[in-house]
Amino acid sequence: MRAFTTLWIGLAALCSLYAQQTEYPAEKFYTDPDVKTREHVLDIERLKLDVSFDPPKGLVKGKITHYFKPIRKQVDSIVFDGTKLSIIQAKLNGKDVKFKNTGSQIIIYPQPALAWNSKDSISFVYEAHPRAGIYFVGWKDRRKLSQKQIWTQGEDTDHRHWMPLYDDPSDKMITEMIVTFDKDYQVISNGKKISEKINKDGTKTWHYAMSKPHASYLIMLSIGRYDIKTVYSKRGVPIHLYYYPGEVEKMEWTYRYSAATMDFLEEAIGIPYPWESMANIPVQDFVTGAMENTTAVLYGEFWYVDKRAYLDDFYVDTDVHEQAHQWFGDLITMRNWKHLWLQESFATYYAKLGTRKFFGEDYYQWERRSEQTKALSAGKSDRLPIMHTQGGVPRVYDKGSAVLDMMAYAFGSEELSRVVYHFLSHHRYGSVDTHDFYASFLDTLGVTPDWFFDQWIYRGGEPHYEVSYRDVTWQGNRQTEITVNQIHPVDDMVKLFKMPIIFEVYYEDGSSDRVKEWIEKASQKVVIPNSKSKTVSFVLFDPGSIILKDVTFDKSLNELKAQVRRAPNMIDRYDALVGLRSFDPDEKRDLLVELFEKETFQATKGEIVLQLVNDSDPKSMKLIRRALADPDAEVRRAVIQNVQTIPNELLADYEALLNDPSYDNIWYSLIKLTSLYPANTSRYLDLTKDVIGMGRAVRLKWLEISLAAGNADAMKELIDYTSNACDFRTRIATFYIIKKLNYLDDTVIGNLLDAALNANSQLSNAATGTIGFFTQQETMRLKIRNYYFAHDWEDWEREVIETVIF
Repeated sequence: MRAFTTLWIGLAALCSLYAQQTEYPAEKFYTDPDVKTREHVLDIERLKLDVSFDPPKGLVKGKITHYFKPIRKQVDSIVFDGTKLSIIQAKLNGKDVKFKNTGSQIIIYPQPALAWNSKDSISFVYEAHPRAGIYFVGWKDRRKLSQKQIWTQGEDTDHRHWMPLYDDPSDKMITEMIVTFDKDYQVISNGKKISEKINKDGTKTWHYAMSKPHASYLIMLSIGRYDIKTVYSKRGVPIHLYYYPGEVEKMEWTYRYSAATMDFLEEAIGIPYPWESMANIPVQDFVTGAMENTTAVLYGEFWYVDKRAYLDDFYVDTDVHEQAHQWFGDLITMRNWKHLWLQESFATYYAKLGTRKFFGEDYYQWERRSEQTKALSAGKSDRLPIMHTQGGVPRVYDKGSAVLDMMAYAFGSEELSRVVYHFLSHHRYGSVDTHDFYASFLDTLGVTPDWFFDQWIYRGGEPHYEVSYRDVTWQGNRQTEITVNQIHPVDDMVKLFKMPIIFEVYYEDGSSDRVKEWIEKASQKVVIPNSKSKTVSFVLFDPGSIILKDVTFDKSLNELKAQVRRAPNMIDRYDALVGLRSFDPDEKRDLLVELFEKETFQATKGEIVLQLVNDSDPKSMKLIRRALADPDAEVRRAVIQNVQTIPNELLADYEALLNDPSYDNIWYSLIKLTSLYPANTSRYLDLTKDVIGMGRAVRLKWLEISLAAGNADAMKELIDYTSNACDFRTRIATFYIIKKLNYLDDTVIGNLLDAALNANSQLSNAATGTIGFFTQQETMRLKIRNYYFAHDWEDWEREVIETVIF
């Protein structure tokens, strides 16, 4: 039944008129005053950058040329973004031109004024010592252990720190980059590599160029030492997989689904990959998780994993997410940042679909539940919509992805696919806003999705349903009466929700009935006839948990037992298991033991472990022994995370986790075992002395425990990890340990101040927080200040440090 589809029977002109009359509640109820589409006087068609670097000095030397056409009748001033750039020369159409450098903008004054129907160019020769936009990693490492890299991160508007440009997503241009650097490094930029040329001075010049326009924040550059493996999609698109020299195992595990991902996305989206090639490049100390630069994704090396680290975290879902951005974000780009959800929500949604293809339906349902949980948690703080710049990651990524799931459910998966195809194909290489997506429903399906957009996109908040049912006989007919109340607060910002919801009644004879009803009132009753007078076993409200919601639906022990045995969807069985938490082990033990043998997904098995791991019954202990040897690392992790006391007869099984394939499981086991069996600490440390782990996590915990056990020699290694020879995650974790130990010497002070000056905000914030902790103690404060006065600093360094230590 498709009663929820309201047909719009009319011509395109009428559709346009209707759209103009549509009121957007987001504008009425949610203020976002700082966000609007930026006005501009030029259409920049092409950008060409010729650049070189002095990495130890953090110096950029460049010449950038913008090719454009005026889009105003008369243009007598042109504004380019540029933060603290030194402009050496500015030329308009090859001739010197008057300009003003304000420190944040470069303003050009053409004389005479430019006019329509002309094609012009402006070039700048400049230098910069940027603190954002481009990052110089490892060049000050005196121990020569760090990677030496240069890489960029433009989103939101950081490229202005290292080149003068129109730094806004509302204009798109074809870009090319010419880079001169040490020939022993790899240089990667957007698009196709046009040429490489070795120069007489031992440098090399690389030339890259795009063939289609993209937004300026998607310009990228990466320089480092890499090996490359190239694979191909089914259509023959080259996918360049960069990895650190010799680390073939990490390359294989990190990129194991990269080619399959492109094939999946082309099929799911229906539009061929829109660029010349694709590349993935790991970088050290990346300031975000990953970035969808057009044709060349940069990602933090915390997802650059070997076989063991793959068990704890992997690049697969991020790979799908970033490749999806090549369509959503790069092919089409938001007109302003309010419409970021058109990029991030879609990329997250397609990543979720991709993981269903690679890992199965249960994994997909668990990912959706994770999204829903994050969105509902954010809703406890405020009720901002996904179409709001302050909505945050849980809205723009997680809620938006969950909303697209509901869109496919409400309108139909095939129908949504046609809408998405229209949206992309009609705006390819252009700028879009939310109304463009809305209009694609009208143009493709002839429907007006106002009811859906209003409650899920333009407004914030989520529904809270209170559900109950009665098994009754009415006028001689047996039926199940289900009552649904919407109990969330309702006001001008959040209304009652309107959704088609599925109800299922399961009977003791193994059969079931199913209906879909619109729920839109404060209180509604749904009746499901029971013509054969069967005994109700349990009832499901929204089976599969597709709708983003809070639910209060009390169920008896017998109902929960029946649901956990018979519900077809993993997530419904999981919810029943969670419902069993409040019951005593004696009431559920046999059932849980039975289910552990039947269930295959880690979430349901982990929930069973949670409820029995501290039960001393022999049946439970037998199950836990099996769980400690389970093939899934997350099931084993559920045991060690939740155990409170370890029976002696299981001690050897727990100790085996110190040699687990999973680094995370070793980390948890080392903490738990040394805490519960301190007399065995030396033996446990000996068993794990050679394990490092991702981000040196296991090694750092080993050193911390070793120090507590009296091994003073561990301090030297710990101090080493505060230095800039290490990646930022290692340094942050070490700062935390140093603070716990309340240890401070000149080496640590120097490394803390170095980190406080780092452009990576996660690292600098951790360092300033640690310094702040020590400055609360008089003797430590004096140590830090004495160190500061004994060393020379640049002006900007002095300014940063003094805000922290004084």
